[in-house]
Amino acid sequence: MTPAIPSSILDMLSLADPSWRPHLLAGLEATARADPAYLPALVSQPYLPNGGRLFAAFAQPLDAVRYVLVGEGPYPRAESATGVCFMDGAVGLLWSEKGFSVAVNRATSLRN
Repeated sequence: MTPAIPSSILDMLSLADPSWRPHLLAGLEATARADPAYLPALVSQPYLPNGGRLFAAFAQPLDAVRYVLVGEGPYPRAESATGVCFMDGAVGLLWSEKGFSVAVNRATSLRN
C-alpha cells in the first residue's frame, strides 16, 4: 500500500493538464513509497513555488511537448518562483539594447 500523499499536493495536480496527471501521480506515489515522511514534511513548512504552482510546468498537454528540460530552479524569493525551471517570475524583459537586461543579470548573479 502506498503511503498517503498530502491532499494539498494532490489538489495542485488539478492545475496540470490531464494528460500529465497519471505520470505525475505515479512519481508522487514512488516518492511516498521511497520516503513516506518526505511529502508530509515538504508541505509542513514553507516551500517554493507556492500559490499552487508546484506543477505549473505541466500546463501544456503532453502530446504538444517535444522535449523536457529538467532542472531545479534556485528560487531566491517568492516572486521568482513560477513553477517552471529556468524562468524567474521577477524578471520582466530578458534583453536590453546592451544584451541581457539588468533584471536578468541581477537574477542570475552568483551574489544572490
